[in-house]
Amino acid sequence: MDSDEKKYIENSLLFDAEWYKKTYGLGKYLDAAEHYLKIGWREGKDPSPFFSTEDYRTKNPDLLHADFNLLWHFEKFGFKEGRYSAEIKKVLPQILKRHPECCTDLSGGLLRIRITNACNAKCRYCGVRLGFGEEVNHAMIPAWYYELCRPLYEKINMVLVTGGDAFFAKESYNYMKFMSENFPQITLMTESNGIAFNEKFQQIACKNLFKTHFSLNASNAEIFAKSCWDSDDGDTAKKLFPFIIRNIESYLKKLDAVNKL
Repeated sequence: MDSDEKKYIENSLLFDAEWYKKTYGLGKYLDAAEHYLKIGWREGKDPSPFFSTEDYRTKNPDLLHADFNLLWHFEKFGFKEGRYSAEIKKVLPQILKRHPECCTDLSGGLLRIRITNACNAKCRYCGVRLGFGEEVNHAMIPAWYYELCRPLYEKINMVLVTGGDAFFAKESYNYMKFMSENFPQITLMTESNGIAFNEKFQQIACKNLFKTHFSLNASNAEIFAKSCWDSDDGDTAKKLFPFIIRNIESYLKKLDAVNKL
């Protein structure tokens, strides 16, 4: 059994471990998610009152002879493909009643936007470079943050632009400009090593104040080259550090000039 498959079941709003054990007379110490994943669905058992294993199979003829858990299929593929949407819509109020944590007006909330994982900075300590597997080069579909997130922008007050260094991402400037012009009440939060924080980013950050964390992780050029910047050429890394400092100092001067420091 793949541990990721089990996570899909355990995290599904359509799975109710207590209901499952009580309905089918199973022991209270049973791992309900594992049982349903490996055995229950094959026996026609349902994961909750909100998802019918057999009904899902019947309404999806291509799955009639499927040899995998059908709730797992719905969570990983079916939902995005629009399968079983009418059935889920009918029971959605009941599902949300059981999961009040999913109901919020988002007032004062923070939205995390991962524009891309494909950051070409070389910071040794960054999680984007250390993990994610195939996701390391994934990019978010622009329509998501330009169009689909618009209703959220009216309610939240912060957006964290992440996925490596925000100022390296190809679409970052256009997105930050879009946010500054259309939703100036929102604070944009970024984390950067300062290398790509160039003049155009400094100007837009100065116009509509960003909350920027400059993560240098070094007190001087030698330390930066030795322990922070992953480069075959130590001299290049040493030259980058004063360049970073100049970018930050330039930004501070711009803020001071307009009395925003």
